Amino acid sequence: MKFRMIAVPVLALGVLAAGCNGEDEVEGDEDTQAEQSQQNENNQTAKLPNKVFHSDKENENLTEADMKKSIKSYLDTDEKINRVIEPYFDKLDGDEELSKKEEKTFKKARNLIDENDENFENYVENNQIPEGYQKYAPKISEYMQAVNSEKDDDVTDMIEDVVDGDFPTKKEVKEAKDYTSKANGREQEKIEKFLDRKGIETINFQK
Repeated sequence: MKFRMIAVPVLALGVLAAGCNGEDEVEGDEDTQAEQSQQNENNQTAKLPNKVFHSDKENENLTEADMKKSIKSYLDTDEKINRVIEPYFDKLDGDEELSKKEEKTFKKARNLIDENDENFENYVENNQIPEGYQKYAPKISEYMQAVNSEKDDDVTDMIEDVVDGDFPTKKEVKEAKDYTSKANGREQEKIEKFLDRKGIETINFQK
């Protein structure tokens, strides 16, 4: 699945925040704010991984050990990349523009997510999945691609609105950043339970 926003100048993202209408924000409780503060610190120190999920295996009978290692690698890589992206959405939400360096990093991150998704999808489709993983290996691939694509579509739609002179609200920018809230929560819950059953620990899906 290719991300459409790669063809759109990332500089346009800065225009989104500049044109946002002001809205009242509701503050959360102290615990929530503390969690958000910790998450922000993690995001600010996050760096793009040197490599994404990759496997040369093709037409092979994968073992359970193969599958566990691959799922963990894929999901962990996705989370690491998204942690780098999140501060940029924070800047947009705060009416700030991205610098040239940030635009370059943002675009690279989106390309890495695309590559990570495609590599895992090909890995699942082109090999024999072991018993106990035949349902959820493809489901994980499809779900993560859907979540990442939804985030991309939200931003692309807002850029198109700006071109038409219809500036998004801060709420709409926030929704683009908090894309997982739009995903199928029940589907994610099923995946998390599957990971727990199989003993696959990942930094993804953490609250």
